[in-house]
Amino acid sequence: ALIALLHEKDLYHISVRELCAKAQVNRTTFYKYYNSPIDLLKEIDSDYRDTILRIFQNTDTHLSLENFLCYIKEHRNLTLIVTSSQTHSLLQNDDNFLADILIQMHPGEDDPDKYQYISQFYGCGTIALLREWLTKSNPEPPSYIAKMIRNLCHYQEH
Repeated sequence: ALIALLHEKDLYHISVRELCAKAQVNRTTFYKYYNSPIDLLKEIDSDYRDTILRIFQNTDTHLSLENFLCYIKEHRNLTLIVTSSQTHSLLQNDDNFLADILIQMHPGEDDPDKYQYISQFYGCGTIALLREWLTKSNPEPPSYIAKMIRNLCHYQEH
């Protein structure tokens, strides 16, 4: 219900009453688990990240990347919400988990300053690429996007 409402309005304009009505849940039940819609969104984001990290635990990076892309395509609305500029700034942790995953595809980098630049480029660039892909009316298949990301990351299959 929260994801549907976020497609209609800003998070800060969603009341608990409205959220509970949409979800057909009693407000008492909502408050038993959450203090606000922001708390619910943080839990949704945490579950989303955990799922993505589990996908990348596969040792085959090529397969993991394609599985990741299939997952986000299947969860298009959620992905667009958690990567939106409003939500991303709210949920941003100290780590850039997507960049950390993708930089593993880059040949070894020892310079910490260069690593930071590469990490930011991968994280921000990939999010922009994924948002563009997911908003297309007829998006390319995940395998096409996976190949593009691997090429952009200079990933060398061994």
